[in-house]
Amino acid sequence: MNDDDIPANAFRLDLEAKARRLAGDALAEGIPPPPYHVHGVDMLYYRCAIDPQAARDLLPPGLEPDNPPTATFVLYTAPKGSIIAPYSAGLAAISVANVETHDGDVASYVVHDFRSGLAWRAFNSLYLTTSHEGWGRLDWSGDTVRGEAGDSNGPAVRLQGTRTGNIGEITNLLSVYMAPMPGGGTSIFSVLGRGRYHDLADATVDILRGAPDVLQRLRPQAMVGPLLLEDVAFSFSLPRRFDPAVTGLDRDRSSVELLDLFSSMRRPALILGHDGHLLQINHEAERLSGVAFGERWLSAGLLLAGIAEDVLTRKQPAARVAVPRRGGLTPLLGQMLPLGTNLTSTPAVLLLFTDPERADRGDASPALRLLGLTPAEARIAALVGGGQAPRRAAAALGITEGTARTTLKLAFDKLGLSRQAELVQLVERLAG
Repeated sequence: MNDDDIPANAFRLDLEAKARRLAGDALAEGIPPPPYHVHGVDMLYYRCAIDPQAARDLLPPGLEPDNPPTATFVLYTAPKGSIIAPYSAGLAAISVANVETHDGDVASYVVHDFRSGLAWRAFNSLYLTTSHEGWGRLDWSGDTVRGEAGDSNGPAVRLQGTRTGNIGEITNLLSVYMAPMPGGGTSIFSVLGRGRYHDLADATVDILRGAPDVLQRLRPQAMVGPLLLEDVAFSFSLPRRFDPAVTGLDRDRSSVELLDLFSSMRRPALILGHDGHLLQINHEAERLSGVAFGERWLSAGLLLAGIAEDVLTRKQPAARVAVPRRGGLTPLLGQMLPLGTNLTSTPAVLLLFTDPERADRGDASPALRLLGLTPAEARIAALVGGGQAPRRAAAALGITEGTARTTLKLAFDKLGLSRQAELVQLVERLAG
């Protein structure tokens, strides 16, 4: 492909050159907005019985500890992910009564948090005032793992345990956390996790000399459930102010599940905010870029060209972008589409790249869900857009043809399409 083959409404970006030139500027402008996604996480997760009076004293008015009261000690390293990574963290949280999750568990109120790097700035400013600049680390010796968390004064808490032969998988586990919110009140946010875990034996929690008073008061009385989580992916929802009458957990789950879908896509993809911020980048795009995408330059350039604005205002249903590559490789082609509003708190677009050098094609369903379709709508749209007649697609999904056509009409309305040929074209681009 040469310059004459690039669509007229596309403009070219020299990714590495612009990243080198502007890398130092963007983060100084402010903290990147959530939601956040991290992966490759190793974590120690210990739940312990604690003193009931200490639990009551450490919770704010209006919140009561679960019965029996427990505290969760979490220590982890997050080497990869969205623009707050890499970082490490350690936190302590108290289980809260009457604030349940979708999984039948209870919420946890974070009373102390150590966090490093940009993640500390982000969480301290947006999620919880109990976050302090610090660090966490994990060390292995055979099957024994030891972790410590602390700050510039030294380690404050130490967790240790030995891996057993019991290994399991975590899929779509939604945890709910609460904390003192910057600006007052109580924040509430959700974390969706997937990965594998090991049960631990001989687990211990040591609160070390010099640890903050809040940790000294949470000395464990008994171990309830120690786990080692390995190579886990976590998605953090947007924080919001807690209202007992409106939990908002359905929206939280929808948001982090869609973010998790995006992060697990095999296609290189970016999520760009309406104000020029790069909100998310998935693993494939990270590997493709060869540079850190934690800057404002890409989305700012797109907005200056007017492409993203046109997509968000529906002046055009989609737009194309071409990105040249070295070594004589065919330029990458990007498709920009408006995102479903249940993923981000502000208008945003999905920029999904196709590599013309790659022969295999992927499943369009995850990208269709990111565009606002339900799982059922995405499945039928992917099949029909892939060339199947509605009757055949209905049979493949085990539904009636009438249900398939009704669901397909809903998908057309959400995607702003009017003809099946438009759906075919969209699915071809989404599938790569």
